[in-house]
Order: sequence, then C-alpha cells, then structure tokens
Amino acid sequence: MFRFRAIGIIALCVVSALAGWAFWYEPSSLRVREYELRLAGGIEDLRVAALADLHIGSPYHGLENLERIVDRTNRADPDLIVLLGDYVIHGVAGGTFVAPEEFSPVLGKLRAPLGVWAVLGNHDWWLGAE
Repeated sequence: MFRFRAIGIIALCVVSALAGWAFWYEPSSLRVREYELRLAGGIEDLRVAALADLHIGSPYHGLENLERIVDRTNRADPDLIVLLGDYVIHGVAGGTFVAPEEFSPVLGKLRAPLGVWAVLGNHDWWLGAE
C-alpha cells in the first residue's frame, strides 16, 4: 500500500511540475535566439527576426506584452521581419480573445529595411482568415 501511495505522490508532483511549466513559466517567457547561417549565393550579414505563435490574449500575452516584443524586435535592428502566424487564441483558460483590429496597430510598429512579411497560422484561419 505504501508503494502505491508513494507512486501516486510522485506522479502528482510530476504532473504539477509539468502544469506549472506549461501554464506559467513557458507562456511568460520571452526568448531571443541568434543563429548564424551560411547561405549560398553570396548573401552575407542579413539579420532576420522571426516572430511565431504570438497567441495574443493568452495568459501573459496581452497588448502590453506585444508592445514589449515589438520594441525588443525593433531594437535588434533586423533587415527583415517575418511573422509566422497564430496571432489569435480561441478559448484558452485564463486568456481573453483580442481581435486582430486591436493588435494590428501594435504589429504595424515593426520596422525593417526589407519589410515585414506575414503569413497566417491555423488559429488565424479558424477565426475566418478571409
């Protein structure tokens, strides 16, 4: 009986730790990673900023956080910015839906000499991308 209780307690601790990671630490973190790539064709010194899965409105990711991301991206002085979709959320616990009309002016502050290019993700299509 003691062994089953110990296994249950360990399992509960593991599940709690994973839940904490998934719902608190991971969503609240902002990571910047830099990679150096060697490209064919003589392209050198091209700085590209890629922003993906912003899920604006999810816990820790409101308009204020988006402003911080935009500011940090602009300060990195990229030559090109690509937005890789999934801007919205649908029914996330602890989140609040933010309409594209509300966050697009913030994303509109992104600046790069070669432009800001965007694609839609599956969450954006579910909203009705047309």
